[in-house]
Amino acid sequence: MVVAPKPDNEAQRLQTLRDFEILDSAEEIEFDEIVALASKICESEISLISLIDESRQWFKAKIGLDADETERDIAFCAHAIHDDKIMEVQDTHEDHRFFDNPLVLDDPRIRFYAGMPLETQDGYRLGTLCVIDSKPKKLNEHQRFALQILANQVIKLMELRIRNFELQRSMETRNRLLSVIAHDVKGPLKSLALLAGYMTEDDMGIEEITQAAVEIEKVAHRTGDLVENILNWAKNIDDRSGLKVESIDFTSVTNDIQELYAAMLAKKKLTLKISLEINKVVGDAEMIKFIFRNLIGNAIKFSENSEILVCTSTLGSDRWQLKITDQGVGMTEAQLHKLFNWEQRYTSIGTNNEKGTGIGLLLVKDFVERHQGQIAIHSEIGKGTVITINFKNQ
Repeated sequence: MVVAPKPDNEAQRLQTLRDFEILDSAEEIEFDEIVALASKICESEISLISLIDESRQWFKAKIGLDADETERDIAFCAHAIHDDKIMEVQDTHEDHRFFDNPLVLDDPRIRFYAGMPLETQDGYRLGTLCVIDSKPKKLNEHQRFALQILANQVIKLMELRIRNFELQRSMETRNRLLSVIAHDVKGPLKSLALLAGYMTEDDMGIEEITQAAVEIEKVAHRTGDLVENILNWAKNIDDRSGLKVESIDFTSVTNDIQELYAAMLAKKKLTLKISLEINKVVGDAEMIKFIFRNLIGNAIKFSENSEILVCTSTLGSDRWQLKITDQGVGMTEAQLHKLFNWEQRYTSIGTNNEKGTGIGLLLVKDFVERHQGQIAIHSEIGKGTVITINFKNQ
């Protein structure tokens, strides 16, 4: 038996295959119909859409065979992807590559094989559409033509399939973006409303009005930056470009947040205490800032006349922890269980009748997981909430 060598572009070929997100996917009628038609036209017992992974051939669709996959070393299709034409083996017993192959000696006892490579527009051959029989035979001209056409249709189906997935993801991202903007911009806008309200009070002097105007300008600028950052985040997610890794200075992050929420902290008589055992990490700065803003904003929302403690600490050479503790209203176990469900997300009214959407923590969890981290929440009614997040330093 001859084991097929790896193609010269194997690394790129495998990445392209994975980008299609089709390996180990469920059966789909469109692909099943193609193998049924190939089997009928080529008058063959077996027809397969075979995709060649790193160590196996996996069957996206099949007819006449029970197995879902086989080892790559014994796969006929691993030989077929080395050419852009049909590979036809009219009698395996007469071919030095296959006469002692386990698939020839044992079930399904292959005597005939014909496979047309599934080639992308970039020239990567991901597998084959093949037909197999237990007796020697030869395809005629019309059958060979039909196999080529059907293989082209498989690639078009795969391309359409991934485009549909990307469109669905894009729509989900846009829907989440609208929810994020509605959720995350509320805090700064409330600060603006509070400051504007102070300026209308009859007993305010010119110096107090001037100071309030300065604070309004600061919050307005930071709100604009916040919206821009959210839009950049959405573009990042929509492009599937992953984390934008850079150095993050927590002193700068927490200073910005203190200014952003200064009016709300003062109105609710809250003290924000910052303890930074670790001050610099590497990760996606906008995602980390989002996490800080939302968790601190939530702590403010559900607390008054108390302290909020924000701590960072190291967990070793490549991990760090963020912990935010409040003495607010707390949550029940039932409420905690709904926090991370997009369809049944939980939200409640804050201590000053603040309304929420339940979106913030869902996105926090998403961003934490993108940093290979875990989030844990402990809460008791009337005692407050502790949120602990362990991150991997990127």
